[in-house]
Amino acid sequence: MLIVQHIECEGPGYLGDFLHGNGIEYEIARMYKEDQLPDNFDALIVLGGPMNVYEEERYQYLKGLNTTIK
Repeated sequence: MLIVQHIECEGPGYLGDFLHGNGIEYEIARMYKEDQLPDNFDALIVLGGPMNVYEEERYQYLKGLNTTIK
């Protein structure tokens, strides 16, 4: 499972606790640290942030993320 985190102050929180408590492994792609999205994952959770989908010029990683989501 991949969790996409856009900004440092908005992590997986209770969701991470739930996943860990149920033995579900996950990886966090910290986009604010310019992490790369992995090629393979079974499920995708995209956390919120201040950006909008149309702000690809300001947040360059959104192009790749939008393609991944589709």
